[in-house]
Parts: sequence; structure tokens; C-alpha cells
Amino acid sequence: RISQIFNIETSDLESEGVYNAFVDVDSPLHIDPHLLKETQVAELKRSYQSFRKHFEEVLLLVKTDIKSPSKTVKKEIFKRLVFKEAKWASLGYSKDKDTGRGIGPDLAKALMKTIYDVVDAGIDNPVIFELIGILQEDIGADLISDMAIRIILPDLCNFSERVVNNLKLKNKKVLYEDKEYLLPWNAISRKPFLLYPKDILRNLPVAHDWSDIDYVCQYNSALRKKVNNLIGDTYKQATSASNSISIKERKELLRKTIIQYPVVFEDMAKIYEGKKGCQYDYENDPAGAFKWQELAEVFVQEFPIVFEKVEDPTEKQVLEFVNKVIDVFKSQIENNDLWKNLYYRTKDKVKKIHHENYIQRYFFSIASCYQDLACINIDISCEANNGGGPVDFKFSKGRKNILVEIKKSGSGSLVKNYENQLTRYEAAHKSSTSIFLVIRHTQQKKALEEIQKIRADKLRKNEPVPSIKVVDARPQESASKLCSNT
Repeated sequence: RISQIFNIETSDLESEGVYNAFVDVDSPLHIDPHLLKETQVAELKRSYQSFRKHFEEVLLLVKTDIKSPSKTVKKEIFKRLVFKEAKWASLGYSKDKDTGRGIGPDLAKALMKTIYDVVDAGIDNPVIFELIGILQEDIGADLISDMAIRIILPDLCNFSERVVNNLKLKNKKVLYEDKEYLLPWNAISRKPFLLYPKDILRNLPVAHDWSDIDYVCQYNSALRKKVNNLIGDTYKQATSASNSISIKERKELLRKTIIQYPVVFEDMAKIYEGKKGCQYDYENDPAGAFKWQELAEVFVQEFPIVFEKVEDPTEKQVLEFVNKVIDVFKSQIENNDLWKNLYYRTKDKVKKIHHENYIQRYFFSIASCYQDLACINIDISCEANNGGGPVDFKFSKGRKNILVEIKKSGSGSLVKNYENQLTRYEAAHKSSTSIFLVIRHTQQKKALEEIQKIRADKLRKNEPVPSIKVVDARPQESASKLCSNT
């Protein structure tokens, strides 16, 4: 994380309003343009106006071109809808990439057509670009965030430079649009990067699909009734989660609906613009953006394991290390109330299990911490791929590989995932051992029984097969509560 790179406290970044992001893990958080209106960051006070002005000008150009077609105007519109990837500006970039996706020529052409259609229908509110995810295929929160980053990049650079100076962070001069900025410098990757204010970030798309419209802008009953009266079954078809219509078809249907009934968008935009933005819930971390590392460090401190220091571990010693880590992980989750570390509370105080990425990163961080403490010379890599597809982890020393894949029991594709790992185990990795680690979080056990049956059949035929370990992470009542109920 940023605090670790500069050897400073998280509280130092907190005092500057900076999100303490990971610089080698993709982030689930994005800039929400709606939050730019309410930011308390001085350098970003005019950022929302810049974002809005950019698209006001696009809409004005489109209206001009519709009235009097011009190749020159079309070229300018296209230019303003292409957002190249901003080097060093990605929000939580991976080890291999430090940019966002950006909007390239093909997507810009498709977006351009959509904008022409909505303007031709009489819609000229620039907020359409904040809600473009409900209309345009392949555009979600990440690309809307990337658009915002490109437009307000000078403001973000100024913010980052202020923090660099206040905290005396190692930095490097970066030239952008003929101006130099001092940006934080990552000495490990040897790259500069941006800092992001916490109060402009969120994890969920502002508008990805109209099935989320209640969440996006809190459709009131009067507007819902108005929409139903106008478009009836079309609205139901577009917003129903139970039908078989694809996201692409749903967005196309909604695009046509808005063009036919622009009053629907106008009313929706009014409610959206009048609603206060909702920044990310950093306390509960529902997207699992960072708490997995904090909890992993506490886990290792509270439940130490004794390992023999080994410079050149044998295959058996690598396997012993992996099994010890899994065993203590399983034991503490099942017997010490640490199943709670795999869950988060919604704003309604409902417990929900985190997504698989969070659980995988939590386990990976625990294993890495144990490895550091044990000084055992093992390479632990995440999402390794040797041609047969990804596995979650590979513990290796030379040619000695132990594969570990982590899946939730309620994923709906547990059996398929096990069969896929079996194929990879037999083919690409040529490993001596493969472990399929299942996190059980539901009462259902049919899929668990099925993968155990597959394994038993393979063993009877004396064929290589991944072992299966199950961690029971179903919520449990505390001992004190159980006593009070007896």
C-alpha cells in the first residue's frame, strides 16, 4: 500500500484525505463524477465544472452538426470522446499495468452514435455522460472513472503534489500539458503515480443497468408509476432480473426507450442531480478493497506458526508449509469466530460474505506474512498461468509446485471449477500436488458431495486428483449467546 512504500502511517494519509490504495492490486473503487460536486479537497473544487463543461461542449457540437453537418465538427466530437489511457494515473494499478482502460476509437464511435441519437431526441443534459452506463454497451464505472480522471488530471496532479510536499514523500517531476508536477515515486516499480482523495471514490457503478435504478437515483413511487404508464411492459422487461435478456439487449432496449420517451430521462436526471452523492463505506469495506491485508497481519500476529528456516526446501517441506497455513486458517475460521473476517455488514447491518477475490487475497496475504516470518525460501505467486488457465496461488521452489485454488461453495459453478482444476493439474503445471480449498458459507452441500465423489472415483482408478479441503465459514453464534439461549 502507499503507506508501506513510503514507510509512513495510514493516519498520515488520512490526515490529508488520501485513499491508502494498493499499488500492485487492481482497485474496485472508482471516481464518481457526482461526488466531485461535494468534494472538500481545495484542488478539486472546480473539477465537476470541468467534467461537465467538457461534455456540454460535446453536446453543443453534436447539435451544431445535426443542424449543419460538417466533417470538421464530427472529427472534433470524435476527438473529445476518445480518452487515451493516462500513464501513472490508474486508480490501483496492477504490477504489469499502470493505466486505466481508456476509451479507444471503436468505443468512441459507438458512444458518438448514441449521443447523436439522444440529442436528436431532444436530450441535451450533460448528466447523460454520468449515466451513460445504462445506454452504452462496454461502458461501466471504470470507464466513466477513466473519463473523469483524464478531464480533471491537472487537479489530481495538484492535489498529489500538495500531499507530496506536506508529507515529504519521495517524488519525481512529471510533465503534463506543458506543466511540471511533483508526483509520488514508487522506488520498487520505478514509476510515478497519482494520489486520490477518499471523498470522490465509490465502488458501485453510478448507472450500469436500469435494474439498479432504485439504488442509482432512488426512483420515487410517482416517477415509477409515470414510467410504467408510459412504457409498461418495456420497463418491466428492461429492469427485471429474472428474465433472460442480455445486458447488451437490455441497454439497447433502454436506449430506444429514452429516445422515444425523453421525459423518462429528464425526470430521472432531475432526481439523480438532486440526490446527494454517496462515497465509499471505508468503515465496513463492502467491496473488500483493503481490509483483507489489515486482518491478515493481525491473524498472523495472533496465531503464530513455528517453521524451520529452510534455504532450499524440498517438495515435502513446501507441502508441509502450505498444509500448515491452510490448517491454521481453517482452524481459526471455524473455531475462533474468524469467519467474521470473511463477511461485511451492509448499511442495513446485514452480514454478507465477501466476493472470492477478497477471500483469496486474505489467504494470500496470510500465507505471505507467514513466509516472511519463517524465512522459508518459497515463491508465492497469485493467479499463475502456464497455458492451461489461471490458478489462485502457486507455492513453488524451482520445479516443486503446489497449486491452491480457493472457491466459495455457493458460487454456482463449484463442480465445474473443480473439474477445470483437475484438467490443469493433469496437463499444464505437471505439479505433484494440487489443493482445492472450498469456503463453505451456505447450508447446501450437494455440490460439495459431488466434487468429493469425483475425487473418490479418480482415486479408485489410481489417477492423479487434487485434494479437497473445506473450511466451514458459515456464521456461528458466539459461545456466550449459545449459553444465554439454553
